[in-house]
Amino acid sequence: MLAMKKNYTLLFFILGVFLSYAQTIEKADSVFFKGEGEYYKKNYLNALAYYKEALRSEMLCENPREDQLLLCYNLILQATVKSEDISYTQTVENCQLAVGFFKSRNTIELVNVYNIGTALQKFPYSAENQQIYKDLKILMEQSAMTNSELYLMVSANIKDDNLNIEANHTSQNVEEMLNTADSFYLQQKYEAAFAAYEKVIDFLVKSKKTEDILYLNAYHKIGVILTFIGNYHKADHYLTTVKELLEKQNKGATVFYADNAVKLSEVLLYGFGNRWYAKELYLKAMDIYEKELTKNDPKYIEALLGMANIHLVYNELDMAEPYIYEATRLIQNNENSSNELNYMLSTVYLKIHDYEKALPLQLKIIKKIEEKVGRKHRLYTDALGNVALIYWKIGKIPEARLAYQQVTENLISEIKQTGLLLSEDNRESLVSSLVLQLQNPIRFFVEDYTRNKQAAANLYDIQLNIKEAALYSQKNIKNKIKGSGNATLLKWYEQLTAEKKIIAVEMSKPLNLQKELNSAHEKIKELENKILAELQSGKNEPEVIVSSKLIKESLKEDEVAMEFFTFSENENNNESQVQYQVLILSKNSEFPVLVSLFNQEQINAALFNNNSKVATEQLYRGSIVAKTGADTSAVLYNMLWKPLEKELKNIHKISYSPAGLLHRVAFAAILQPDNKNISDKYRLRQLSSTVRIKDEVENVSIESIALFGGIDYNAESGETKTDKNRWAYLPGTLSEVERIQERSAKYSKVKMFTGKNATKEHFEKLNGSFSPDILHIATHGFYFAGTNKNNLEHLYLELDNTSVIKWDSNPMNRSGLLFAGANVTWQQSFTGTNDNNKVNFKKGTGILTAYEVGSMFFPNTELVVLSACETALGDIAENEGVFGLQRAFKSAGVKYLLISLWEIPDKETAEFMDKFYENLFTLQNIENSFSSAQKYMKTAYPEHPDKWAAFVLIK
Repeated sequence: MLAMKKNYTLLFFILGVFLSYAQTIEKADSVFFKGEGEYYKKNYLNALAYYKEALRSEMLCENPREDQLLLCYNLILQATVKSEDISYTQTVENCQLAVGFFKSRNTIELVNVYNIGTALQKFPYSAENQQIYKDLKILMEQSAMTNSELYLMVSANIKDDNLNIEANHTSQNVEEMLNTADSFYLQQKYEAAFAAYEKVIDFLVKSKKTEDILYLNAYHKIGVILTFIGNYHKADHYLTTVKELLEKQNKGATVFYADNAVKLSEVLLYGFGNRWYAKELYLKAMDIYEKELTKNDPKYIEALLGMANIHLVYNELDMAEPYIYEATRLIQNNENSSNELNYMLSTVYLKIHDYEKALPLQLKIIKKIEEKVGRKHRLYTDALGNVALIYWKIGKIPEARLAYQQVTENLISEIKQTGLLLSEDNRESLVSSLVLQLQNPIRFFVEDYTRNKQAAANLYDIQLNIKEAALYSQKNIKNKIKGSGNATLLKWYEQLTAEKKIIAVEMSKPLNLQKELNSAHEKIKELENKILAELQSGKNEPEVIVSSKLIKESLKEDEVAMEFFTFSENENNNESQVQYQVLILSKNSEFPVLVSLFNQEQINAALFNNNSKVATEQLYRGSIVAKTGADTSAVLYNMLWKPLEKELKNIHKISYSPAGLLHRVAFAAILQPDNKNISDKYRLRQLSSTVRIKDEVENVSIESIALFGGIDYNAESGETKTDKNRWAYLPGTLSEVERIQERSAKYSKVKMFTGKNATKEHFEKLNGSFSPDILHIATHGFYFAGTNKNNLEHLYLELDNTSVIKWDSNPMNRSGLLFAGANVTWQQSFTGTNDNNKVNFKKGTGILTAYEVGSMFFPNTELVVLSACETALGDIAENEGVFGLQRAFKSAGVKYLLISLWEIPDKETAEFMDKFYENLFTLQNIENSFSSAQKYMKTAYPEHPDKWAAFVLIK
């Protein structure tokens, strides 16, 4: 009986196991089929969840089905590739899961390698996916897949990997790497393309094959991409290097030489305006193509069209016509003419206003482009822009409107995406080129406004997104880095900041002492690529496209938003053709109202009346400027304000964002016909972009303040002599900061830096978590207006041209602030003094450029006060805003800037600041405190707007 019970027990146990196994298998299959259903509905994230659950259920089985496991892993990888919403963390997890399985089997199939590689390539290189590529490489070697192109791709993604490719396959595999880089470029993954080309270059340098055609090809293609994104200075370096190396190798008559010459011509023409050298290179390329190829070859025809384009840029139609005629004849005789040639020919037709011939070519081309790369690609956007222009010019307005709306949407989307795609200088170049492309849509919408009021909304959205991209892409990157908690990322960012400091120090040296500049630039490029790749490896949150609707929701009934902007009436961008307009948005308006104002010549005449600028041109702070004449105020009122008044009935508050030279206008001081300032009638609020209206104005608790003033600019040398090449001591700034310290001490923790102690190093220590609530800097500011020496002739300091800062192409290096010891550096690096041993550059230069400020981070800082002359000035890049200190501090995370448009006497400056801080500790509101201080000064000096109107608070 007992034995029978035991048998039954065993039977029931076996039956239970069998049923459990059957149920597990059934569950695995049921969940798997649910995943299949979601996959075919294209709900890939849901599919992934089911596939993983099916995989877990299968693994619980006593004897998991091998083929089902493999199928699950394959489908997990496929769904990972297909999903557009999947995060980096999920992607890595899925790839690691699959690689672990394949490692346990010591084998892998090419389809698995392809899917893993494709999934990871959604995100640029990062440290986290390094091990996956290494494991893949080992698996492929074990599976005898080293001859596959995929093996090369995997190897290329392993940092510092020497490719481990057998010597007899090097050329073929490097060509495959170039093809991979080309693919990245076509997908608009510019940084990935740069990295791939540079891997080729690095490999060939290590192999001592710098004369290899593949080395030159990689160099050439980097130049091509840089040309495309508008970074002409860097493109010139790469393309010129290729030209010189080919000439050195006696290959100056090859087709490759001609190809490089054509691209270099484009750089010279559009980047430097050097039409004669560009023409010379085109002619040489044409000669080579004719000898080495034929006149029917597309390359020869492209050179013909390039020559025609040079003349068309300078409105020389008669000289362009022979080239156009010959190119047209050759294309028409060639049945197999490429889309690229037809595209170039159609753009030439556009430039000569032959729309009848241009339209059919453009329509044919755009279909081909859409089929190949889709409707979001830059190539499609460019072609659609041409189609829109043709429709506009031939009077098909509805068609033009739809096309331009799509063009605008695409360009704005691309502008927003540049924030985490490109290194700093490349990002600036690409944004500038995209903004330039937006000029035609802007011109169209301005004209279309008379027919269609919605055009104003299109214009408003364009301006908001341009300004947001210009001011906040760097700030967003810093926020992502600081908030990532990623130790490696934070370390790289610290190294990047250190390298930027080295560049700033090098830039302040005389040319003959700049030994580390190139090395620092190379390190910065490497660090930027690593940081951007690591950032992209995280969850890629979609960029928010800001719009006028968002602003309107934030407005009150008695408030309007004003977005000023400039545009050129035609492509020539002549000063007289640059127009100023403003968009006025109110709470109850369906669309913004567009008001046309004036052109560049008119605003120049108003601001620079009788060659005496309203805003100061001197570089020193301690002198008094003549007050603004009444005539100038009347002109400004009639030009700028009178056209707006009919839109301002029952309005009491105006939030505005200037553009162009309006950044230099003191709106508060504009005089009305009744001899009252407009600030007497309206509450004015200046913003970097009116999108800031949506940010609530909050009260602030000021717990920490850092003050710089009474600075000894001769601190390093101990000298007190002042001459025209030195900065004068500003006694008023010492009393200014001492008074602020006295008033603030009972409310806040105050750090004051004066005399020899007011060093650049002390300022830099306020970076990051040590940033104070308020940073007040009372010192000299400097600003060089551009690289043209003629622009500097008015400056009080007649300095020699040995300083790179003065001529630097980056406007952020041409403005800054002065700290202790600055005179020694300024004297020796700016005047060419030969006794350079006196300067300890490593100890500190005393010169802080906007470039350095922009690389810092002030997460706690509510307000920066720049109590120095011309601190609000900087290079003005059309609608992209003001470069210089204003942009730098915004980029560094500061919420408010209190700056000056011109010099104000020390007495009145101290008086204004004292009243402002008194209000701030009472009201605890920055905007209200500023407004109250300005009213106080206006009451005290009603006849002297120069003593109160220069101060501007910008959010």
